[in-house]
Amino acid sequence: MPKLISSARVAAMASVLMCGPAWSLTDAIDRPSIASVRAAQSLLLAVTRAGHRLVAAGERGIVLLSDDSGVSWRQAPAPVSVTLTSAHFVTEKDGWITGHGGILLHTTDGGETWSKRFDGKEVAKTILAAELAKGPAAEPNQLADAQRLVADGPDKPFLDVWFASPQRGFVVGAYGLFLRTEDGGKTWLPWQARLQNLRGRHLTRIAALNGELYIVGEQGTAYLSLDGGETFKELQSPYRGSFFGAAALPSGDVIIFGLRGNAFRVRRHGTEWAKVATPTQVTCSASTRLASGKIRIASQTGDLLGSADDGLSLAAGSVATHMLTAAIAEAPDGTLVVAGRGISRLFLNHPPVDMR
Repeated sequence: MPKLISSARVAAMASVLMCGPAWSLTDAIDRPSIASVRAAQSLLLAVTRAGHRLVAAGERGIVLLSDDSGVSWRQAPAPVSVTLTSAHFVTEKDGWITGHGGILLHTTDGGETWSKRFDGKEVAKTILAAELAKGPAAEPNQLADAQRLVADGPDKPFLDVWFASPQRGFVVGAYGLFLRTEDGGKTWLPWQARLQNLRGRHLTRIAALNGELYIVGEQGTAYLSLDGGETFKELQSPYRGSFFGAAALPSGDVIIFGLRGNAFRVRRHGTEWAKVATPTQVTCSASTRLASGKIRIASQTGDLLGSADDGLSLAAGSVATHMLTAAIAEAPDGTLVVAGRGISRLFLNHPPVDMR
């Protein structure tokens, strides 16, 4: 299995996984988060919209809520104290958070309360049960991998989650973890057999863009589904480095971005890839699409990139976060909220270029 990748989005997770003893992670998946007056200054890896609310999440099971576009934040209780890695709301009330230890949290009240719906121990048992159910048809290597998952314990993080509806969703993670639910997270099915990922490459992001479903990850991994996740085809990426995100362009094309400022404009259902000129060699770690249809892509050191030519090139704006940036989201008032080493608001009223 490959080593854990290091990126703005995953570096903190990798350090915990590689340095912390196994028992501490096992304990943390069952230990509630601790309230902290400095929660908003913690390492935060996720921020997203839940209607008119913002929800952020990060280390030690911290979940933050803001009802004033990120001006102030309050901590919500969480049933775990592991690092939380991504957040997604399918409605303003129905949301999900992923984390270390194969954690998947769910809320039905806009983030006020959270329940643990899945952890790494259950993930491993689910995957093993699916392999054993195949009987003599089980592929020996896949069965061995499933047995190893159980033996390893809950040491593999989920890295992203996306739901098409309150009932139907997907979760992806390290070592090729990929599962689907059709009943609102009550039960999950292993879905990694739908991908050509025999080496178990990490899957860092799943995103619905312009009616298509993309998954990207390490070593140039990119998959595309045109039928809502029933089937996936592997895209032939020209880049062998890791990807950490994808953004939809107004034209319907997609930008996929990752290590060392590498970004590619992807067209025609993933059959055409073109290198995008960028002003940075620093890893691009997060993106968001604004209400106006414009995109913003953040580098690991906080530069905010936009495009005036529908993704042929990216240019840096006059505003930068000047901090490690793991996630960005547009607040209800139009400001940009940036999560990383703490959380901050940015005003984008005076960009130096027309960043359409």
